[in-house]
Amino acid sequence: MSVSPWVYRLSPSTNDEWVPRFEKSQFISSVEKTPLEAELEEKIKEMEREVLEHVKPLMADGYFDENEKNLIKRCEEEIREEYIAIVDPLAIYLPHHKWGCRWGIYFRINRMVSDFKKFVAKFKAAWLGDGGGKLEVEDLWCILRIYVETIFWHELAHHVVEEVAYVLKGYNTDQHQVGKYPLFRREVEERFCEYTAFTTAEQGFLIPLPLSGRMPIPEHRDRWGEWEAPLAESLRRSGTSLREAVLSSLYYYWERDDPQSAYHPVVDPEVPRKVDGLWKLFWDAHLRLYDFMQDLERNIFCVTF
Repeated sequence: MSVSPWVYRLSPSTNDEWVPRFEKSQFISSVEKTPLEAELEEKIKEMEREVLEHVKPLMADGYFDENEKNLIKRCEEEIREEYIAIVDPLAIYLPHHKWGCRWGIYFRINRMVSDFKKFVAKFKAAWLGDGGGKLEVEDLWCILRIYVETIFWHELAHHVVEEVAYVLKGYNTDQHQVGKYPLFRREVEERFCEYTAFTTAEQGFLIPLPLSGRMPIPEHRDRWGEWEAPLAESLRRSGTSLREAVLSSLYYYWERDDPQSAYHPVVDPEVPRKVDGLWKLFWDAHLRLYDFMQDLERNIFCVTF
């Protein structure tokens, strides 16, 4: 019996693309950046203090010497195909085959805090609608949760790509031999990881324990269940959830609508051809199986560079 249908079902579909709930022409008129009101500014400062206090045990700047930090910086300035480090704007993925026990996901916490503040300033009008109103602290935590989830899913996708490569190609873990990793060209991988991030975030799949405790969000926020509740009358009228509105906002704010962007969320034909039916199995395992989560839990950190 042919395995082709099985491989097809478990592979990403060529040219699948994540698209926002809002068209840009409908959305852009309501998102001109306006200064944060004093009350909202204070709420975000309180959140920032709470987040930074929460991540103190996760800070990993001291794991790297200055030469390694400079190497990571060069990987950001020059996208390299050898994948010494995958340096994204708001997080870093260090592959196991280059970094050994220091592999993992490293949130760039200072950049995230600054970027989130700019994001809220630019798009709060889109969430509140023409009727005005204001963002409450609970709304801001919900928005931050969706924001962090999207960043995390992107970095997790880099990790799962590496694990698929390990199984398919059996690359040499000797740090002087790259072997068969990476599977894809860098731009192809970035676009696929961003597609996976937005798709998973839109599905509302909450980051499971024990991983949620390693996120830059205080743990007690995990008990909230109103992630899909509309924030304002304008969203209720359109039948759009806060999650959909926030993800659409991120899409335009991060300029993912540019087809030339290295992070445009789309599945290149190279992806299903090379993952060979393993993607869905591996991705679901990392979302649902405790052994995979436990391994990853020990390798999620924050850095300030």
